[in-house]
Amino acid sequence: AHGWHLAVTGRPLFFQDVTAWPYGPVVRDVYDEFKRYGRQPITTRATVYSGPTWAPRPAVMGDDRMAGDVLRRVWKAYGHLSGLELSALT
Repeated sequence: AHGWHLAVTGRPLFFQDVTAWPYGPVVRDVYDEFKRYGRQPITTRATVYSGPTWAPRPAVMGDDRMAGDVLRRVWKAYGHLSGLELSALT
């Protein structure tokens, strides 16, 4: 989604660093948020950093319609793939 957003808008989708890990790119904040699920389906929404603590809030950009459109397109293109299939693409 980050790459698609950058290509379509010329702006990054987020500003965290992306790190190369053995099975594909990782954004540490996202990894930390969902690592408790391991290989199981993720069943909660992400939270975003809000001051000195993490506060539950949807991680999708507020009123950024272009970001929402890009995220929907990326989901449509890749949402059916498994983690291993996504890893192979990277």
